[in-house]
Parts: sequence; structure tokens; C-alpha cells
Amino acid sequence: MFQGFTIKPNFINRKDFVSFQQVRIIPHKNKLVIEIVYNICIANQKENNGRYIGIDIGVANLAAVCNNMKESAIIINGKPLKSINQYYNKKISHYREICKRLNGKDYSRKMDRLTEKRNQKIDDYMHKASRTIIEYCEKLDINTIVIGKNSEWKQNSKLSKRVNQHFIQIPFARFIQMIQYKAIEKGIAVILTEESYTSGTSFIDNEEPVKSNYNKARRVHRGLFVAENKVEINADLNGAYQIIKKVFPIKWDRGCALHPFVVNIA
Repeated sequence: MFQGFTIKPNFINRKDFVSFQQVRIIPHKNKLVIEIVYNICIANQKENNGRYIGIDIGVANLAAVCNNMKESAIIINGKPLKSINQYYNKKISHYREICKRLNGKDYSRKMDRLTEKRNQKIDDYMHKASRTIIEYCEKLDINTIVIGKNSEWKQNSKLSKRVNQHFIQIPFARFIQMIQYKAIEKGIAVILTEESYTSGTSFIDNEEPVKSNYNKARRVHRGLFVAENKVEINADLNGAYQIIKKVFPIKWDRGCALHPFVVNIA
């Protein structure tokens, strides 16, 4: 039935490749999904060398990534994900109206295909974004990644209706899982910590991310945080630094990056 279809696996050329395990052919709606399973050699856990990165996850900026070595910080652009979602929601609304009017139904095969395509695009983008973060870690010899994550952040979201729609639909938990398993392959530890009070406390003023220091007024708009001494820092980057501080004691000095480079995922 495959009519000469063949697969040439690239994983056999990986340096950490050990052995081929199996192929699974799984029916999925109107197609077959082929899963190829193989074994790799997992790197030993790196010793703590005092080199950490913090990640603040968001919508417009998918991930603000800082470090404690005074190296350049980066932001993974999240706008392409918003664009994918916006197009999807517009099309789904259009086809649902047609489907309801013609057939009295709320869903159709066309909508199902559109949903599948949207999910594949988001999955692909997040794989590339998570790989970019791991490559950043390898470049800086990072041994630990600290990610801010609240267990019920989507249920308690109080953003605007439009932003909230993107926030709810983008699978951030899936993105974190991608970072975790890619990090394990390289021997890099991943720590998840709750991110309360990180957005309204000041890293530049060496404040602890606790309620008594919280003052959201210093975040003059979503992209800029102004410290008490009037020094300006990218707001998401400030949050990422404070996320590291939740786990490891770090302090600001003039060598720390204040404005990150934006990384566009091709």
C-alpha cells in the first residue's frame, strides 16, 4: 500500500546514536503516522559550575532568556505563533458559520484538517525554538536552566480578551517539555519554579521576588521596566533574572545585559 515509499533516517548519523528500536504505524484520522523509535546515549549530568539561565515564558515574547555570566541575553520571538493562531481562529470562525448555516453542525472535516495543520505548525515552531535555547546553553556552557511556571496560570489569566485567546491556545507546557528532554540529552538540569512577583520586582535594585517588594507601576508598559534609579531594562528580561533568583542567589551589576537580542525562528 505504500507504493515504493521509503524513509531514510538521519538519526543514524548522530554522534550519540546507539541502536534502532522499532517502527510504529499508527492510524490517525485520514492518514497514517509513522513513528521511528531509536536509542541514544544520554550525557551525564553536568556538575554545578555556577552558570545558569532563566526563562520567562510569554506570548509576544515566547521566551526571554537571561544568564548570570554577563553575556548577551536573547528573546525568542513569539509573534509568528500569534499569527498562526490569529489566522486559525479567523478561518475556524468563518467555516463554523458556513457549516452551521448549511448543515446545522458545528464542525466539519475541513475544520478538522485546519486544526491539524495549525497544531503541526505550532509544534514545529516550538521544536525549533527549544533547540535554539539548548544551543544557547551549550555555547555558554550552562549547567542549569530555571523556568518560571505556575501550575494554574492559564485558569487565572486576566489579560485582554484578544491576548488571553492566544495565551490559552498556545501549549506552553508542551514547550517546556521540549526544553526539558532536549536539555537532558545534553546533561543540562532543568528546574521549574513558580514565577510569582517576578514581573513587579526589580532585579536592578536587587529586590527579592516577594510580595512586599512588588510594585507593578515600575513596568511602564509591557516591554519596559524602570528601576528606582531610573535604569531601564526589558520587562521580560527583568522577570527572567528574578526567576533565576527564585532558585539561585544572584545580584545585578553593570555587566548584566539589560536589553536582549530578538531571535526570529526560521
